[in-house]
Amino acid sequence: MPYFRLPCIVAAAAMAVAAAGCSGGSSPTPTPHTTSPPPTILVAGSERTFTGTDTATHVYANPSPGQANYTSASTFAATTTVNAAAAGAPAAFDINSTVAYTVTQPATTGTQTLSTDTDTYENQTMSGGSTTISETGSKETTTANDVSAAAAGGGPYTLTTNETTTYVSPFTNEVYPLHDGATITEPLARTVTETQTDLNAGGGAPPSSFNYITSQAETYNNDGSFSIDPRNFSNGDSRVLVENANGTASESDSTDSFAETIGAPALVGALYLIPVTVTSSSGVTTNYEATDWYPGTAFPPSPLETETVTVKGETATLPMACAGAIAEPNVFEVDTSITTVNVFGSYVTELQKAYNSNGINDCILRTTTTQDYSVTTGALTETTTDTFAEILTAVGTDAKARQTTVLRRT
Repeated sequence: MPYFRLPCIVAAAAMAVAAAGCSGGSSPTPTPHTTSPPPTILVAGSERTFTGTDTATHVYANPSPGQANYTSASTFAATTTVNAAAAGAPAAFDINSTVAYTVTQPATTGTQTLSTDTDTYENQTMSGGSTTISETGSKETTTANDVSAAAAGGGPYTLTTNETTTYVSPFTNEVYPLHDGATITEPLARTVTETQTDLNAGGGAPPSSFNYITSQAETYNNDGSFSIDPRNFSNGDSRVLVENANGTASESDSTDSFAETIGAPALVGALYLIPVTVTSSSGVTTNYEATDWYPGTAFPPSPLETETVTVKGETATLPMACAGAIAEPNVFEVDTSITTVNVFGSYVTELQKAYNSNGINDCILRTTTTQDYSVTTGALTETTTDTFAEILTAVGTDAKARQTTVLRRT
């Protein structure tokens, strides 16, 4: 979800008024100062609809007939509705977003999303001339075509994921009106619980040869470190994963002897190498020295994950990629940059440009690049580039309402 917290807006506006009042002659006539009423962003019953495209290109470092490069693509239609939250909900507003995907190019492995249904819980606080939007958490159900499971036989299979996210502390993610040049780094501390089922049309699960995650409990910290305890699999395995702030990590299995430890990079000659120790399920231990694949080829970054949001400023025109979007007034470009290093073997960079009009995203353009690496060798194995575009197509009510797009954190 694009988050932006801009606490300097009111102060900046007050400074501008003060500066204007000091100009002119030696005895200016005092002008009464009035504060504009805070804008209303969340209006129960407001609705927006969107359409868009999502394309992912998968390039393998060593493609083969059994693992060929491919591109998957979908179009989608989305509806976002602002609701008064039910009694007992963690916030006053429930922002519901439903998305239905139509596959235009099928994936050849992995999964391909078919639908999402997300409830994001938010509060709206109006004070002086500003409106603050804060978030407490979300619930999401996703369905996807499990292409890899189908390859094992008995498919097609639909993978259904239910995920609940709770932030450690409710945090401010938006302050309106927007302020040119404001930049913030978002907090990441949260807990996530997840369950998954993988079933064919007859209610059958994939063959036992295909193993998938059935449930997990995750804890993320602001420095990018995390723990997953437990991560349960369909074959009965139960594992615990820990990634520390300094980039060291471990994984263990409570049902057999499997274990993995990842140490800090060490300088060996002219190169940094990452020490990795793996104990197999049968109890055989092997030590590796993986080529350092972290950004900068030295120690992993600190923090391991960052999310920075910058209000670039007001714009009179939208990019060509936003063609067809409904024209909205007072559009600001808001850029979100995310980088994530997961020392278990992935590096993700993401840049999103959202064109925001008083809380409505008139258009969203996003590019996400994921590089996967072998933990034991450090070699690049796959690069996935996902390009996403969404445009506003219809407004369900005259009242301004905020449109929320959820970005799943990895």
